[in-house]
Amino acid sequence: MHRLLIADDEPKIRRRLSQLIDWNALGVEVVAFADNGRQALEMALEADIDLCMVDVRMPVMNGLDLIQNLGAVKPGVLCIIISGHDEFEYAQRAISLNVFDYLLKPINSEILERTIRRAVQELDARSRFEELRAQSMELLHRR
Repeated sequence: MHRLLIADDEPKIRRRLSQLIDWNALGVEVVAFADNGRQALEMALEADIDLCMVDVRMPVMNGLDLIQNLGAVKPGVLCIIISGHDEFEYAQRAISLNVFDYLLKPINSEILERTIRRAVQELDARSRFEELRAQSMELLHRR
């Protein structure tokens, strides 16, 4: 089961996202919520997350700075931006931070589910790759 953190400064948005799709059916558990970027970074480290849904505009630390900081300490976490703003500057910086996807509010359940399915496939593929790499290294060391 993959672990997800939802970071948005609006409680209604956090609640809606957590209820919008059947997370368990997709192999995802919502493990933490944060209302600002700094809190999200702390929770991401404590909860050992795989996925992060992040609003761009949040107090204390914005979503893009959160993603940058998170990438420095947990580079394997897939980040999905959720934003009410389709400003080019945000999208450009998101690309430079290797964001998995950029979804505009209001979030459509079909688009969210499709995005999460792709994210889970990516995480599963990474996991399989790491397993194969570890097995290969073990075989090499045996010889």
